[in-house]
Amino acid sequence: MPLLVEQIIYTSFSRVGFTSCVSPSISPEIQQAFIQNIVYQYWNPYHPPAAGYRGVYLQQLSFEQTLFGWLYNDGSDDLGRSHIPYFIGYFLVGRLDISQLNLLWNCLEAGPVLVIDRHNPPPNIESIIIPDSCHYQSPRLGVCINRNIREQSAKAWQQGQLINQFIAEDIKNPSLNRDPLNHKYADHALIPLPSSLQFSQRTFMKTPTIDNILQDLALKPIGIQGVALVSQEGQPISVPIGLDEHSTSIISGTMLYLAQSTQNEFNWQDIEMISIRGKKGHIILAYCSQEICLLIKAGKVLTGLLEGEISRTVKKLQTALQSLDTTPLQSEILPQLFDNSVPSEPEVLGDLRQEIHLETDNEFRYRGRPTNGT
Repeated sequence: MPLLVEQIIYTSFSRVGFTSCVSPSISPEIQQAFIQNIVYQYWNPYHPPAAGYRGVYLQQLSFEQTLFGWLYNDGSDDLGRSHIPYFIGYFLVGRLDISQLNLLWNCLEAGPVLVIDRHNPPPNIESIIIPDSCHYQSPRLGVCINRNIREQSAKAWQQGQLINQFIAEDIKNPSLNRDPLNHKYADHALIPLPSSLQFSQRTFMKTPTIDNILQDLALKPIGIQGVALVSQEGQPISVPIGLDEHSTSIISGTMLYLAQSTQNEFNWQDIEMISIRGKKGHIILAYCSQEICLLIKAGKVLTGLLEGEISRTVKKLQTALQSLDTTPLQSEILPQLFDNSVPSEPEVLGDLRQEIHLETDNEFRYRGRPTNGT
């Protein structure tokens, strides 16, 4: 019997940046679960897999909700950033029977039914139908699913267990993907997804010196309302002070995208600071290095006073970062659990709408990820 599924796509779209695009029936909770449980789990932007990498995943959020799909290392995007992940996800509602489980594995082996062009995405994406025979011509390769994987998942289904598996194709040694005796596919690594309590687990840079510098800045009597260190992808790498993770990521990603666009358009090679001033205050992003930036939210304060304090803080952070024996993201880290609830739109965006206008479809949620320094 054919299956009706909803689509979730996460990649770098032209003129938009890194974001997810979903079918209208996908709820914000499912979209967030996809980002946290699949994207964050299987793509490390600081150590991306080799070019040509591809993998598949099948995860049951519950017995009535199943996520499955493909991950590709998709080359470069429109800003010239390499190692761009392309996540294609299908979401199926309803309790699986054994024939449907086999159909999902056949689909993952065959490849996606269709692929959206991330350089020219449509305004909306709709539900799609997976033929019951899986006899369709896929535009992208799938991953071969061996008999052991199918048997293990079938056993889990029979025992009333949720199925959580990830299988990556060995592109360096393709012969290892096949059993030379029966031409079936040999064992792939089965990587179970973490339990629901671990789905939103992330890691932050954690050093006493850097913590003290950020806390000292936040306590300055000049109207500082929020402080965070962010990566060149716009993601927090320190525990934000006075800001939530969602707001930090959205704002810093947008500002980094602006910096990258300015560099490309005007050939500015040494952008040091990006500043936005509204009636209620300031948002400033200052570069500490090519990989790390300082994001500050402040109330109404003299611009010169604020920028002077930020410059002094940046110099302290640069000294602290240079003293680390390892790269920042390899230094001592502290696991941090985030709230699983879907945050509302950051208030700061409303304050700045009169000064920033992004041409972004409502189906997209931007997450900027420049990787070329400034």
